[in-house]
Amino acid sequence: FAPIMPVAEFPNVLVVGPMTDAKSFAELIDLAKARKKSLSFASSGVGSTNHLTAEIFKSLAKINILHVPYKGGGPALIGLIGGQVDAMFATLPSAITMIRGGKLKALAVTGTHLLDGIQGFGQGLGEARGAVILQLLEVLDPFAQLDRGVDH
Repeated sequence: FAPIMPVAEFPNVLVVGPMTDAKSFAELIDLAKARKKSLSFASSGVGSTNHLTAEIFKSLAKINILHVPYKGGGPALIGLIGGQVDAMFATLPSAITMIRGGKLKALAVTGTHLLDGIQGFGQGLGEARGAVILQLLEVLDPFAQLDRGVDH
């Protein structure tokens, strides 16, 4: 497979549900350090981008978190809104409507820029911790590998 053209690039967004007490990125870290029981983070599955982002966050913030894998991003967001988990690094397109509707609170983004027009962003995780994590969508050519070095 060879990339033909990029389609979209977007950060993950650190969101908490209505039952999580943290109102800022720093408060979430303090909450994780103060709790006897681990802070729980949802993901769309083991090895997903939001799972790996949470593991990087865990390492950089020097906190202990409990990974709770779901079978997809939709069920993970429902679990977060329902209070089954404390936080999630969601893809921005999947969470934006719930952030704007007040069902989720956005604490940070994994890019280098804050996003205009969204209330509640405290800071960019990339700027704060030196980690920039972006999702990249591209159009790929599945036959590009086959064409290399082959005369037609």
